[in-house]
Amino acid sequence: GLIMTVIVTKPEINVREKLAELDYAKVPFQKMPAGSVIQYASISTGTSISTTSTSYVDTGIDILFSPRLANSKVLVTVQSRRFNLVTADTINIICKRNDDVIIGTQQQNEQNLHFHNNTSTASNQIAIPLHYMWEDSPGSTSEVTYTLYIKVNAGTGYLADSGGVQLYVQEIAQ
Repeated sequence: GLIMTVIVTKPEINVREKLAELDYAKVPFQKMPAGSVIQYASISTGTSISTTSTSYVDTGIDILFSPRLANSKVLVTVQSRRFNLVTADTINIICKRNDDVIIGTQQQNEQNLHFHNNTSTASNQIAIPLHYMWEDSPGSTSEVTYTLYIKVNAGTGYLADSGGVQLYVQEIAQ
């Protein structure tokens, strides 16, 4: 019989060279594992926000955010150097999506910051740092606005003093 020999040549691949070509600083957000922060946004105010309202009022503190994946969770965090009750003994804070949907679980959507203040003089004000988070599931990649609302039971309450308020938003891959 007839014997034929086939010779195949292929280019050499240097694995180390190929690995060095990869850009590990830019993993596509679609490939991020569950629990990864896909994107982050923040705003900071340098002003004090006060209210005497016993109904929720818009603080004017809001942030625009466009989730990249429809199934992501969004974590909204508010932080202030302090909040001050002055003559109020209760201040409530909530966060709404698009001025309509109160975000967070049923237990966390109305954060009640309650302290009893026997004396309403300036020298007896209660002021403590504030750090609170809400979880949201917008279910869309459309732009949303997250806005903080506050109210007091009576008297005057401040969400922040001159240190202002910081609002952070993180998109978490699922």
